[in-house]
Amino acid sequence: MSSDDEEATISIPSLVIVGVLLFFSYRYFFAARPSSSSTTPRNGLPFTAAQVEQISAMFPQLNRRDIMWDLHRNRGSVQATTERVLMGRGLDPAPPSFQPPISFTTTSSTTSGVQKPVKIEPDLITRYNLQSKISSKGKEREEEPTTPG
Repeated sequence: MSSDDEEATISIPSLVIVGVLLFFSYRYFFAARPSSSSTTPRNGLPFTAAQVEQISAMFPQLNRRDIMWDLHRNRGSVQATTERVLMGRGLDPAPPSFQPPISFTTTSSTTSGVQKPVKIEPDLITRYNLQSKISSKGKEREEEPTTPG
């Protein structure tokens, strides 16, 4: 008689434990996992080169490595990084252990590899050959005061 009573009873704590285990196992196996392409780019970083360029264009005085570190900390939030700079807090320097990809550290002018020569335009007098007219008007003015009047 006592052996039948012990076998038939199920305690409430054991039901709770079984329910919790079933819940977590269901969640682990059947929960939708976010695709890696929607949360982070292919390189595994939470930011893109376009985001770094955007902040670098707005604040050229900032170090690109520090911009990347702040974007990494904010999970790619350009708005949070911009607000931090505009509030006057500045960006924290990146730790030595943070190594961004080399492609992000180069600027667009150095990636092309070819520097365009800057053509220095002459002044407008030289450009339109007006030097002779300036010198002839100067002679006319010198002659005018010599006439009696």
